[in-house]
Amino acid sequence: MRSVMGLFVLGCLLGCGDEEAAETPAPFAEMWENGADRYMGAFEPVEQTEEGGVTTSTFSVDDGPMCMRGTPYSVSTREGADDRLFLFMQGGGACWSNFCLAIESAPGGIPDIHVLSPDYAANPMADFDLVYLPYCDGSLFVGDRDWDDDGDGTMDRMQRGLMNLSAALDVSVDTFPNPPEVVLAGSSGGGYGTILAAALVRKAYPNATIRVFNDSGLGLGDPVDVAFIPRLLEEFGADHLIPDSCNDCFGSGHSSKLLQWELDQDPNLEIAAYSSKRDIIIGDVFLGVGADVYESEMLAETAGLVASGDGRFQRFVVNGASHTVLIGDVNDFLGGDIVLPPPLDTIVVMGTLGETAVDGVTAGEWMRRFVEGEDGWTSLVEP
Repeated sequence: MRSVMGLFVLGCLLGCGDEEAAETPAPFAEMWENGADRYMGAFEPVEQTEEGGVTTSTFSVDDGPMCMRGTPYSVSTREGADDRLFLFMQGGGACWSNFCLAIESAPGGIPDIHVLSPDYAANPMADFDLVYLPYCDGSLFVGDRDWDDDGDGTMDRMQRGLMNLSAALDVSVDTFPNPPEVVLAGSSGGGYGTILAAALVRKAYPNATIRVFNDSGLGLGDPVDVAFIPRLLEEFGADHLIPDSCNDCFGSGHSSKLLQWELDQDPNLEIAAYSSKRDIIIGDVFLGVGADVYESEMLAETAGLVASGDGRFQRFVVNGASHTVLIGDVNDFLGGDIVLPPPLDTIVVMGTLGETAVDGVTAGEWMRRFVEGEDGWTSLVEP
């Protein structure tokens, strides 16, 4: 198993004094000072139901976690045979002042998608304890602001992603308090969500190895309009979460420097990144930069992270314009709240863990190597 933190702890057992250990700041301490953890421990479910081994915890909408249009937020858990923990952040669009295409509800239960199925042979987490985090507020799991979009005096866009994420992690800790390893994965909007969620997961599980699988939400923005991501974060009420020490954090228009900052903060964090070269959903629909720009920027930004790290960031990149690899079916990804406009409704293709491959290595096998901490986990880019 790869564990830089383990070597650090061993070194301290052999020779670090209490004073030296006390001077070592906890990972992401600057984000806690900025209030990233202010909702952790603040909300308790008002209802819990169980069906088929799945427990769904639902929260009150009284000034707490909720979906974008005011319906309740819920999170579901399932105990597995393996005491390692899998946290999955659902994708499903985004919503801001001049664009809104997003899932708006969080029905209970766990959807039957590939990476959540205990019966899908290519799923490396099939036996893990599972926490499923629905995504229903359009703010990439970081929002902390309500909006009156139509100006009638009533809030009609509740973006409470930070509350939802925090409440879900509280359920996770209550249900699975001491996993040795946490795999945090998110697809599309959930992939974007993992970027800041990793810091909250570290708060919830201070002693676990954390492995993040970012599926088609790599934090890309607009290289021409470099203020795009900062504007989104400001509108979502989340701009204050970005640490001051992340210098010129979005200067390239992307979130790569924030990812590097996180890797520097937490030596026991690893990140796996998946994308197609010309992802039509991210490049065309949500960013509007087009396939050529998406391809060149994605390849450059991820290559930089691979080169600047110590092996804790790797990428799996395939040709084509497909979107996501963990889900398996476009309808399972979109849910009932999103209807893609033509011609996207007929041309969007999803990758799969069992079939999507580079150099004969399937995405599922690559993810298994990542999860198991094997040396064979290295970057693969389809030529």
